[in-house]
Amino acid sequence: MNAVHDDDHTNVAATCTEKGYNYYKTSKSFPGETFTAVYRQEVPALGHDYSGTASINTTKQIYEKYCKRCSVFLEYCATSDGSVEAIEDPEGVFTANDLTLQDATTYDNQAVFTATNFTYTRTFSNANWTTWYVPFDLKLTSDICAKYDFSRINNVHQYDTDNDGTADKTVVESFRQMPGVTLKANYPYLVKPVSEGDLNMVLNLEGVIPALAETNSIDCQSVDFSYTFKGTYTAMGEGGSGYYNPYTLWTDGTWQHFRSLDPMRHYLTVTPRNSSFASAASLRSIMLSVIGDEGTTGIVNMYSDERKAAETYDLGGRRLPAGASQKGVMIENGKVIIKK
Repeated sequence: MNAVHDDDHTNVAATCTEKGYNYYKTSKSFPGETFTAVYRQEVPALGHDYSGTASINTTKQIYEKYCKRCSVFLEYCATSDGSVEAIEDPEGVFTANDLTLQDATTYDNQAVFTATNFTYTRTFSNANWTTWYVPFDLKLTSDICAKYDFSRINNVHQYDTDNDGTADKTVVESFRQMPGVTLKANYPYLVKPVSEGDLNMVLNLEGVIPALAETNSIDCQSVDFSYTFKGTYTAMGEGGSGYYNPYTLWTDGTWQHFRSLDPMRHYLTVTPRNSSFASAASLRSIMLSVIGDEGTTGIVNMYSDERKAAETYDLGGRRLPAGASQKGVMIENGKVIIKK
């Protein structure tokens, strides 16, 4: 027998919270008699649909999750994907119990809350300096500094290594950061593991207030160029290969154009300030100098003792041109001499 809708009853659709009903009837005829039966099918309540992303409540500065079917408010969330619940206290302050931030993933946070237990993970490819741009303050402790070195970009210098009167090398100078220093959120720093055994970073922190996603930058300038170090929380593609296209720090301690750049990194852009004198030759070699590393890394010794020893200075400290025939009292190889 075929079951068909029972026209004497109206089907009731199930909702997120209420069960529904479907009504059916069947019939079978025999010679001289027809038998009919009716049946009510119960449909369980559907439950709320948690799929989809959360939306930001700009007044409370927290994400909210709604049911996709009935638009009923479900809960507050600490993340835009709705995967971490946020709890509101009587004063309207939000907390999240556990939050893990994975390095090199897109970060889009616009919520204000405290993560009582916060974990940041990162895997380094080697133990060389690389860029650091993260959305949380980090107070450096002896334990952290035993495994990871951090430094802060201080300045950019140009050098004329072949004495032709034109800059041909650029050096990014950085200062080491010691225990007790707090690294700021959304600020470009540098980091490196102390050894190959520390390539897998896991920072377990308490009471962290994740920063809003911002693309902040720091900058400095010389007579010829402006240098800007800018953070990114989204992946970037080909950086280009022209002198004024973006650079990032490579594993060999040089700043080079990139083929792609992961989120939670920062990059360098160079803009000429004086086109009449700015020499692109100085951008062919951009190197990193972390103060205190010169003797061990060999990355930077831009004005070596050997070079100084080969040059001559007058008593006022001015370097004399090579081959100069000036006579008198002067300094050569660190010693006072008299040329007649």
